[in-house]
Amino acid sequence: MTPAPPVTPEIACVRTAEGAVVIGGHAEGTALSAVTLALPLAGAERAAVLAAPLLAACWARAVARTARRSGAAVRTEPVVTADYAGVTVECVRADRAVLCEVPRWCVAGPAGPEPEFDAVRTECLARLAADDRWSDGIRRTLFGRSHRYGIGHDERTEFLTACGPEEAARLSGTLRASPPVLALSHTEPSALRQLAEATSGTTPRRTAGPAEEPPGQPARTVTLSAPAGPGLAYHLLGTPGVPLGSPDKAAVHLAWAVLGGREGLLDRRLRGERALTYSLAAFSREFGHAGYGMTVAGCAPEAIDEVAAETHAVITALADRGCEAALLESARERLTIRFLRAAQNGRSVTERLCGYGIAGVDPGESCRYPDRLAVVTPHDLRRAARRYIAAPGGRERFETTAGGEERTG
Repeated sequence: MTPAPPVTPEIACVRTAEGAVVIGGHAEGTALSAVTLALPLAGAERAAVLAAPLLAACWARAVARTARRSGAAVRTEPVVTADYAGVTVECVRADRAVLCEVPRWCVAGPAGPEPEFDAVRTECLARLAADDRWSDGIRRTLFGRSHRYGIGHDERTEFLTACGPEEAARLSGTLRASPPVLALSHTEPSALRQLAEATSGTTPRRTAGPAEEPPGQPARTVTLSAPAGPGLAYHLLGTPGVPLGSPDKAAVHLAWAVLGGREGLLDRRLRGERALTYSLAAFSREFGHAGYGMTVAGCAPEAIDEVAAETHAVITALADRGCEAALLESARERLTIRFLRAAQNGRSVTERLCGYGIAGVDPGESCRYPDRLAVVTPHDLRRAARRYIAAPGGRERFETTAGGEERTG
């Protein structure tokens, strides 16, 4: 294995000869310590990507059983993002040396089907049912149906319902054959070295698999309207975004922050001035290789067109004229505080670091986020809004019927 110098004073990385990456985090003041083991979904067969929540849940069960047999008191949770699937293990800080056993626990589980497979699948489907599905149509249109970023709730639910234990075991094997990324919540040279050695001893050497077709990077926005019961409908706007490692990420985050929230520009116009909306959300999401932004506005069905027009007007004004300085500073402060709070949670730190490692992005960027926010100027904000939110390439409009069918508007 080859030690690399610390990327920042808080972050250290080791890459093993087998291709695994081990990252030491910066959550030193927390009562709990954590490690996350993540396996990449890029290049995996679609069935494995669809099964990822179920596979991660099975891995978490297996790790928990192995940990109990060894006498370790830990908590295990599955973790799945658009870019990876894995397991997070937490323990009290005084026992954090036990986290170096996680790579061995992960391979010590049964090679065959999970013995409590049906119960795990039922829990997994229940969690999926509680997830927000509003982004499905937006992502499917922005990234294409064939890419994993476009996978939606219905396709995944149908697959998991039909997936049997033998197929799940096969798909688990395909993902576990890839070198993992591990992140430890604290940077301690001896712990990092031990974790890297344990990972090296449990990771097979593997040549690179087939390259994944990159997601489309749309130059246009997408609008979608959907009924949600008597007297309620939703207007959704999806826009091109940025990948995790983009230098524009902080400016994009600030642009969305001044649009969203109770004091944001959209709420001022749609709810405060026009009394059009019952609920409103505006946010952006970054994946390893792409991203998107989205607004969701709940309103009366007859107000959909007016909500769409006012949303467009607010975004256009932000791109053209920006916003008052106080609103920008308030957004900057909110994002900084949110980051600092998350940095006090070991699990939040490790799962975020794994996202950077899987994407091939310098994990030190996870520490530099407040500094990136601090240097965004009003000009940067307007430029980000023009380029990514008020995308000039035209619009695609869709409507969702009460039966769930999508049609071009």
